[in-house]
Amino acid sequence: MLDQVDSFLRGKPRTRDFLALVAGAVLPLSFAPFDYWVLGIVCIIALLLSLAEATQARGAWRFYLFAVGMYGTGVSWIYVSIHTYGGAGPLLAGFLVAGFVLSFSTISLLHGYLYMRFVRVLPLGLVVGFPCLWVIQEWFLTWFLTGFPWLFAGYAHLSTPLSGYGPVFGVLGISFAVMLTATLLYQLAWRSHPSRAVVLVGALAGIWLGGYGM
Repeated sequence: MLDQVDSFLRGKPRTRDFLALVAGAVLPLSFAPFDYWVLGIVCIIALLLSLAEATQARGAWRFYLFAVGMYGTGVSWIYVSIHTYGGAGPLLAGFLVAGFVLSFSTISLLHGYLYMRFVRVLPLGLVVGFPCLWVIQEWFLTWFLTGFPWLFAGYAHLSTPLSGYGPVFGVLGISFAVMLTATLLYQLAWRSHPSRAVVLVGALAGIWLGGYGM
């Protein structure tokens, strides 16, 4: 399964870079009006796969590429605002949007560095640490530069059982459930020991049934 894909990608750092970029670019399809919410989870798993065997610097770079892809397609409406309603020419509007995407995505460089340097090495750094750090970044974006709360993972699940966490924990709580789902599936997709697989499946069922119950 994923270990076989990882074997194919082994020794191909540029291919993993490209995987991170494409995964980020596809992720906005999980939001309205497309609503392919499962793609959001798949894209996070692809990001995690791209981070395998990565150094700290390369891992942070792949977080950045993921963000460039995500914002590059996910905030394309800014071009419409600048060009159609702001009256700027196509080249100027495109330049401004590209500059915004490339500069704003640098936040993910810090996100990636913190994960690769401090979180990934922890015993539960992947399964629990990754979702926690992701949600911290989303929280940071709710107020940084007056707030940029767009493309949060939880927004893609307002019509899924995970939406049950929304009234209690808000969209960040849903995002945490989404990220935890992705990391658990990522671990499950490797050749896990049967007893470990049972625990992972149980945790996944608990997350989704808990959201449905709420």
